[in-house]
Amino acid sequence: TSAAVAGSFAPGVAAVYIATGEAFPDALAAAAAAGAQGAPLLLTAPVTLSHAVNWRIGVLQPSRAVVAGGPSAVSEAVIVAVRDAVAR
Repeated sequence: TSAAVAGSFAPGVAAVYIATGEAFPDALAAAAAAGAQGAPLLLTAPVTLSHAVNWRIGVLQPSRAVVAGGPSAVSEAVIVAVRDAVAR
């Protein structure tokens, strides 16, 4: 999973990128941006943030998160969960 792959990054990353695995264009664009910045890309379901991804965000301790896609791709509930995970 994306959370497992992101385990290769050390804590304290500048950013994590979040995209739904169900919207190919959003994930593709986010992957390019994340790769250019040396940041991990974590995939989410559109309406819930998985425990594994939530946990990985906490481990990575990013300064910020970038969520790719609009509200039809990533719900407000996921954005709030990501925001809370970054704030931990």
